[in-house]
Amino acid sequence: MTDSDQSNGTSDLQGIPYRIHLSRMREASGLGPDALARQAGLSIQRYSDLENCDGDLTAAISLGELGKLSKALGIDPICIFGSIDGGSERLSYADLIGKIKSHITERRLRIDDFEKKIGYSVESALSDPSSITTWNLDCLRAVCVEVGLDWHLVLI
Repeated sequence: MTDSDQSNGTSDLQGIPYRIHLSRMREASGLGPDALARQAGLSIQRYSDLENCDGDLTAAISLGELGKLSKALGIDPICIFGSIDGGSERLSYADLIGKIKSHITERRLRIDDFEKKIGYSVESALSDPSSITTWNLDCLRAVCVEVGLDWHLVLI
């Protein structure tokens, strides 16, 4: 599955919004919105927006916060956004940085040219892969599309 398969980037291939997946997973966990927000370290209003506003799951929280939310639910983050081919190997943040560096080198790009193409500032991650946790999902997807990767493989 790639972003080009999705109509607007906020729903799965069947058109079900990611926020609905999140709500269903929360309900299945037996947690109320307030309890999940507290466990994930989010304000109640911020969590409420994740379940009620299209696009907030991809734009309004960082990958680090998404990881905490998934951990509180006891799920892999990918469960909120769809699945990957069972034979596909997941990529670490360090692997992604290696792919970005190779892409930039092979195309003889400067980092600022790469950032202009994707619309996000990512230079700090080139020296500190852990800073990827500050990116939102939209940034991750833009990077992965540019370097030719399935963004699902990088969700950790």
